Formats: sequence, structure tokens, C-alpha cells
Amino acid sequence: MRKILKYFIKKVPNIPFIDHYSSGVGTIFMMHRVDNIDKQGLSNIENLKISPRYLEKIINKLIKMDYDFISLNEIEERLNQKNKRKFIVFTLDDGYKDNYTMAYPIFKKYNIPFTIYITSSFPNKTASLWWYSISKLILKEDVITTVDNINIKVNSREKKEEAFRLLKKKILTFDIKNIEEEICNYLPSYSFDFKQKCKELCMSWEELKKISEDPLVTIGGHTINHPSLNKLSKEEIVTEVMENKKELEEKLSVKVDVFSYPFGGEDTVGEREFRIIDKLGFKNSTTTRTGNIFLIHKSYLSSLPRIALTENYELTKKMFMNPLLINKGKRITLK
Repeated sequence: MRKILKYFIKKVPNIPFIDHYSSGVGTIFMMHRVDNIDKQGLSNIENLKISPRYLEKIINKLIKMDYDFISLNEIEERLNQKNKRKFIVFTLDDGYKDNYTMAYPIFKKYNIPFTIYITSSFPNKTASLWWYSISKLILKEDVITTVDNINIKVNSREKKEEAFRLLKKKILTFDIKNIEEEICNYLPSYSFDFKQKCKELCMSWEELKKISEDPLVTIGGHTINHPSLNKLSKEEIVTEVMENKKELEEKLSVKVDVFSYPFGGEDTVGEREFRIIDKLGFKNSTTTRTGNIFLIHKSYLSSLPRIALTENYELTKKMFMNPLLINKGKRITLK
């Protein structure tokens, strides 16, 4: 049965009628940063980026493929219309400064709408971008010692990449409210400047205000502190989400109708979180679960899938086809 499924998935993209429907009606692309790639950096950090050159290349190829570029606010209407033309939505998470300096001019040049999901702690300059501190430490050292005297060897490129994944997994178990203190306690032999990268890389309220005044730009909610929502109580989730929405609306004079789950994978959000967010009045909410948009998603607007757009992403016809392959034939994104 598995062999038959794999054969079917491989052959379907070559059948125009089936391909049109099996690949969905559109794609929501997810990005974080638009900046030049540092070839010396760790892949977990650099994969947050797509270079300006490559973003523009992607846009030009999508134009040639005759996709419609629409705003995130238009998705429900589009699904209800059953429009046969396929669409693309661009989204950026968190609120990095290069969204303003690098991404915005490109989208403006091509008159393409896009959404920026803002975490309040970014423009407030209180965000702890601890992953940059950990990356810097790993690149500098040959051995990293933890509080329980575990020595992690990082004396090769491969070991540095693996160490980052291990430390990230560990740090994500820490309490978001005390994450800097917990990192320092776990790695007591090292000093960190957690706020330096925030000052350097995060958009200011002034920049956000200016960009939000452009009709091409949709501002979305992304919580106050970017926590894993499945670790919070219902009351804490509502506070994180609604206080973020309130602050964005008051400071930017915009209506915040869309939301993106922090982290947003199966290990951080699920049915409980979807139900809570669904009752908070957003038009739609996006996850980081991989998949295209299908007509059936009009019934699942609080858990829309996206596709991560990174450097050298292969933009082909089959790229839009493969959610089944990516998820090993399982039904995806609907719960």
C-alpha cells in the first residue's frame, strides 16, 4: 500500500487536472528575516534568513508562474469564492529591523501585500534573543561546560550545529519569564549580553508606525513575549495575545485582525490553543505546520499551515504538491 501511495504521489504532478486540486489553492509563505546570509554562521541561525537577492528572484518566478499575490485578510473571502486562480501570501514573524530596511522596499517595488506578525517585546527592546548569544558562544568555544559538569564538544562544524540543536531543545524547556536567568544558571561559566542583539536587530515603534501606514502592510499579533502557548494556562494565553493586540492597535493606530502562534509547531500548539485563539476574534491564525492552503481550510481558519521560505528554496511545480510526502501520507494541518 505504501509503495502504491508513493507511486501515486510521484505521478500526480504530471496530471494537470489532478495537480491543480492536489496542490491546493494557494500558499502562505513564512519568513523571519530578509538579510544577506553569513556563510560562517550556524545553519539554525542563518535559516531564519532569506537574502534580498533570493527573495526578489522568488517573486519574479512567481509572477511568471501567474500566481495572485493577496493580503492575509483576503484568504477567507478567497476560499469562499472558490476562485480557480492560485494565490500567494507573504508573512514575516517577530518584527526584525530588516523587515523594514530590506523586505519592505522589495515588496513595495512589486506592489505585493505582506504581513508582519509583531511580538511586543521586539519594538519594546525587551526581547531576549538568546539564540544569538548561544550561537556566538558555540562559534567561539571548543568545549562548552554545563552546570552539571557535562562537557559538550564543539570543535568541529558538525558538532557546533548539533550542540546548538541540543542547547536550543534544553532552553525551550525553561520558564520564558526567567529564561535569561535560567540560561546563566545552566551555563554558569559564561557571560551573556542578551539585550545587545535586540537593540541591533529589532524594529522600533517609529519604524513600525511608518511601515504600518502603507496599505500593502498588514500588522498581525504574535504575543507579548513569544512563549510556547502549550506551557501556559488559558488565562495566561489570553493575556499574552490580547495585551499584544491592544498595544499594537494603540501605538500603531491599526486594526489587528490576524495572529500567528509563537513557534507554532505540533510540539507547541494543538487543539486547546486553537480553540482558545478561535474565540478571540481574529480573522485567521497561522502555524508553522507545513502545508498549502486548500478549500477545506475555510473551516480551519484558526490553524492555517505555512511553508518556510528560506535561501535557495526550490520553487517548482512539485514544491506545491508535496504536503503528503512531507508528512508521510498523513492528513495534515487540520487539527
